[in-house]
Amino acid sequence: MRIISGEKKGRKLIGKISQSTRPATDSNRETVFNILNNYIDFENCTALDLFAGTGSMGFEALSRGAGFCFFIDLNKAAFECVEKNAAMLGFSKDKFTIIKSDALRAIKFLSKKELKFDLIFIDPPYLSNITNKVLSDLIKYNLTSLHSLLSIEISFKEGILIPEQFELVSERVMGITKIIFLKRV
Repeated sequence: MRIISGEKKGRKLIGKISQSTRPATDSNRETVFNILNNYIDFENCTALDLFAGTGSMGFEALSRGAGFCFFIDLNKAAFECVEKNAAMLGFSKDKFTIIKSDALRAIKFLSKKELKFDLIFIDPPYLSNITNKVLSDLIKYNLTSLHSLLSIEISFKEGILIPEQFELVSERVMGITKIIFLKRV
């Protein structure tokens, strides 16, 4: 795995955490960011990488100019992998925070800080049936900025209920993966 574009282009990432983790492939990440480029200016945006795994999505956003990224993952090995990748890439501590927590608790915690996110990556374990609850809590706790973008990666077998606060801007199926892009309206 490597960073596709931006300041850290070509730099390698630790990609394997455990048997149950499926890091975003370079080709999937490239597709996601090619689509996001049509809707967002990465410069100084605030990103949230839920179910971060290796942190590849958040690090790609930082490489492209995002001002800050919160990485959230409950898995200890994933948490340590994000720490190692941040160190390998040389991002300063004022560009990111890593929180070892489940996504729903992290959303509630972040709401107390009155944060708004411009870009949110949601990549839960496939078939976990948590995506709709995550979307609901993002709205409930008011964590999205006006016109924020969400990139949701789920199994091609899954579907989501699109909240009325969002519109579908794109959807792609790539192998066993479905990537859904929502924009706050």
